[in-house]
Amino acid sequence: MMNSHFRETHEAVHGSTDFMCSERMRLLTDYREATHVYAESVRYLTEPALTEIQGDAELLRRACRRAWENAERTRVALIRHEECRFCRRMRLAS
Repeated sequence: MMNSHFRETHEAVHGSTDFMCSERMRLLTDYREATHVYAESVRYLTEPALTEIQGDAELLRRACRRAWENAERTRVALIRHEECRFCRRMRLAS
């Protein structure tokens, strides 16, 4: 939670408590890339031609699992950053 002194100071200088630091931007990029890799691994896993051979199917399942675990790690890192820092999600303009 943002302390009141920081909130008042930040609002006085920037007019808002919503901002994005470079670390959050990096974490967002990591998460976007990790979820893309996971989505691609799921796509490969569901390709019938690629899963016909049992050995290949097992390799694809393991790769998919590792991609999911990495996406989950990056998601948790992003959430922890948002909870521990004053960095919050940017509001979308209406």
